[in-house]
Amino acid sequence: MKLRLMFFLLTLILPALPVCAKQYKIVIPAGAIPAEVTAAEELRDSLRKISGAELEIVRDETVSPAIFVGNSARAAALTGVDFSTLKPDEIILKRVGDDLVLAGQRPRGSLYAVYEFLECFYGVRFWTADASLYPKQPAFALPEKVDYRYAPQFRYRSAHYDLLRNAPLFAVKLRDNGCSHIPEQAGGVYSRAQGGIHAFDRLLPAGKYFAEHPEWYAEIDGKRYGKGDRTQLCLSNPECRKELVRASLEYQRKYPERKLFNLAQNDNRNYCQCASCNAFVKAHGNQTDLLMLAVNEVAAAFEKEFPGVLIRTLAYEYTRKPPATVMPLRNVLIQYCDIEADFGKPLDSPVNGVFGQELEQWCRISPNMRIWHYMTNFSCYMLPFPNWGAIGKDMRFFADHKVEGVFAQGSYYAGHAGDLADLRVWLVCKLMWDPKQDQDKLTDEFLNGYYGPVAPEIKQYIGIMKKAVGENPDASLRCFMTSVRSWLSRRNAEEALHLMQKAKAKAKATGDPELLKRVEAAAIPITLACFNYPGLFRNQDKARLIDELIESCRRSGATRAGESKSFDNLRHRLLFFDAIQDTGKPDFVGGRKWFGISALKGASYTAGKWVFPENDAAAFEGKALRIPYENNWVLKLQMPIDGTYEVWSAVRCDSPQPSGAAFIFGIYSPQVRKEIARKGISAKEIAGDKYVYVKIGDFCAEKGDYIFLHPLKNASVRNIWVDRFILIEK
Repeated sequence: MKLRLMFFLLTLILPALPVCAKQYKIVIPAGAIPAEVTAAEELRDSLRKISGAELEIVRDETVSPAIFVGNSARAAALTGVDFSTLKPDEIILKRVGDDLVLAGQRPRGSLYAVYEFLECFYGVRFWTADASLYPKQPAFALPEKVDYRYAPQFRYRSAHYDLLRNAPLFAVKLRDNGCSHIPEQAGGVYSRAQGGIHAFDRLLPAGKYFAEHPEWYAEIDGKRYGKGDRTQLCLSNPECRKELVRASLEYQRKYPERKLFNLAQNDNRNYCQCASCNAFVKAHGNQTDLLMLAVNEVAAAFEKEFPGVLIRTLAYEYTRKPPATVMPLRNVLIQYCDIEADFGKPLDSPVNGVFGQELEQWCRISPNMRIWHYMTNFSCYMLPFPNWGAIGKDMRFFADHKVEGVFAQGSYYAGHAGDLADLRVWLVCKLMWDPKQDQDKLTDEFLNGYYGPVAPEIKQYIGIMKKAVGENPDASLRCFMTSVRSWLSRRNAEEALHLMQKAKAKAKATGDPELLKRVEAAAIPITLACFNYPGLFRNQDKARLIDELIESCRRSGATRAGESKSFDNLRHRLLFFDAIQDTGKPDFVGGRKWFGISALKGASYTAGKWVFPENDAAAFEGKALRIPYENNWVLKLQMPIDGTYEVWSAVRCDSPQPSGAAFIFGIYSPQVRKEIARKGISAKEIAGDKYVYVKIGDFCAEKGDYIFLHPLKNASVRNIWVDRFILIEK
């Protein structure tokens, strides 16, 4: 870090050498690779923007004075460096006499060297794919002293954002070498993998094999499941593993040049619980040992036929814990996933202590370690995700454990509408390139450069978000959260909203439409979050505001609200908060935390077919749902607010002579694909003009559980009326 700082300071205090009679040329090797040609062109075009100079690109290594770009014999002679010894993506910037060398490890190093040179010596900045800074100079001049060599600790660096996917050359400018869209002329991808990471159903698709070999697939509660990627393989079955080896080799033969083969479980927790798998786990340690058994068999076969190819698997969810006895072979790459962490706090904090312990154990048993780090809210990419206090510390945490690479998964479909996505992309890439850099200084640099006069407001907004997530020691920031209410107080939400409204007004006053566009995108997350609080947009057409916000997301490049959420899903969820009632507390709630949900506004139903919204003087808000007899699930309540709740409902029925059961209330869990609660409600219990509260049971919104109502055939019941639900936090 000190060397890098001194290197930068020298650019500020040492004189530059203006070009007088001497005419510089840019020299590339006679056998230059495509990325070295691109590097020379990028240097030429950038120097033209800075000083107006027109430097010719030639392949004559005898030219002097010259800027030698790429790994030529002349560059090697001038620097005294054997380029074959360079580390992955290592760069060399060195001035020797009148000549300058910008070179690096092939294929990307020379391109990185050019960008490093432009940034450190000319103050060039690549803020986004569409926003760059090229400070002007009156004439072309080279720095007097240049002598810098650097190799990034993380060989693999990938920030998973659509802002990079859609602009691969911008990814290269930020030294991201994991973007799958980087073309050969920009250095290509560091390690292009063979097949998707969740590979079991790709290699042994249940649609192809399950009918003849159900024993190859996971057994759960005594039954084999063949739902493709919703199940797993029975890895204790030797024939299943044998076929997995065969299928993997066949797949690799299609692209033998690829040096990374993906082999990890499907993306679910439905691992096999058959007697054989359970016995293996009991004897050898845990589920990871069983995964390693299968992965090692494939790795051993690859070592014979495809030496040099790594088998990448995941330490993920039920295989996150290091194995006890079955250690990965030397050609297995482990990618450790921290998906369960509290991202509001660094991974080395006490609350996340288990991750440090596990990563340390993994690093002791495997020489090939990568990180899968989560940096967004998959439930809604545009909601605030204030992990600002952890980003730099986590990168240093990974560096301290000497991992091979980092995959930082961000808001991949949110464009500029993701939570300060432009800042995040730039900041994360800078820290992956050099994790020793100061996050706060980098943040200030970006804010001042990108938001200009509005930078103070954006910085203050970040401060409010950091304060909000830190105020409640019991609150946690997870990467699947449907609401911000667990960590963002109404007071902090209003403060942040008013601040960003002020920022938009300030940007508008500058008369700069591009700045206003940037600030409007930055304001989307807190505006979206404030819809979580009933009454905050009082006396406004909420449906219209939501539609305008969604349109703003689309204008900012967002194509999806969340990982599996459309904008229609988002609209429904935001309107749901109108259904929340915070008055009219029933006596049975006592001192517990609670809120009410209007069945009329919050439940899902087909109005006018099985369910009829109608006026009812006895209802809490003067209107309720009338349900005539229909032998079907006619009403469903699914919560877009995280948490586990005790649920009650205010119901009644029209029944002059009540008898028998009127309907069934139940709770269904999609995660286990079955009802987890069912309760019959008698007609006599709820008959009359007054609403009666009945307890339904407990359900977990985070798991997607939902409440359903199923009327029963009963001649004594004319109509069922549903007014509201009461949810008490558990």
